[in-house]
Amino acid sequence: IKNNLKKYSKELYNKRNIKLEYDKYIRYYLPNAFFITPDGFLYNSGGEDGHKEGNFNYPYQKICETLKMNRKVSNPYLGDNEIELVEHRGFITEGQLKGYMNLIYRIMTIDTPEVIKAKQRRKTYFEYNDDKNSNKTYDEKYLDFLKINGMDGLLEDKRTYQKNIVNAYLGYLHAEKYFYNGMTKFNESNQKTYIGELLKSYDMSDIMVQFLGFHKIESSLNKTITTSTLNIELFEEYIKKGWNIHIIPKLIYDKYQDNLVYQNLNSYFLKDKIEEIEHNYEDKVKILK
Repeated sequence: IKNNLKKYSKELYNKRNIKLEYDKYIRYYLPNAFFITPDGFLYNSGGEDGHKEGNFNYPYQKICETLKMNRKVSNPYLGDNEIELVEHRGFITEGQLKGYMNLIYRIMTIDTPEVIKAKQRRKTYFEYNDDKNSNKTYDEKYLDFLKINGMDGLLEDKRTYQKNIVNAYLGYLHAEKYFYNGMTKFNESNQKTYIGELLKSYDMSDIMVQFLGFHKIESSLNKTITTSTLNIELFEEYIKKGWNIHIIPKLIYDKYQDNLVYQNLNSYFLKDKIEEIEHNYEDKVKILK
């Protein structure tokens, strides 16, 4: 009887407990390197130690070199479809997470019916692709597979629904869109080599805020956002909660001068707007001319 009780107790434990397979347990904190994208999403660059793709340092250097060779900048951004897909599904895959953060560990995934289906789907695809008797090309086989199994593609079974991780990845996709849209402005320049050299002289944070229109949440200053927009109404809620806003000049690509120029905050055309901001927000907003 004692042995049977042990046996049944073990079976009951196995039925009531879900075992999560993982390589090792890691608690990861996003660095204090936050930006707000021009369309209002929170983006974390990962700071200096972030993944070279996730903080755009690597693509930025490649773009500078491309321009220096007098070539056009390509725009690989395909994120609008991916953004919609992630928002619709409510999860991101292990591959997507690694592409943004380059974290070398596996996502702990519970075997829900959807995950089991995805695993079977991948298995079916690889079995189908290994068919040596087929005269079809790899691409033709893949298209056939999509027709049969739906247009989601080869969906990874390792995934996370954790809201803060999903939101961090969505922030990265929105940031990627504005990054490449901004960099391709130089494609019509007649002095790309000069522009490429010039861009390398700027700090990445300055490019993000002054040229690409991001708003930086400062890590060294308490409750402070640095921006280059004069549309101060965007930050009303922050100001009400005690935040300070620092405005610095925009960096603009002037097609007529074919050069990068700073916005003149002392300009006659901006005088009324500047005075309005200084009058309405007093010590809460600093305009750094």
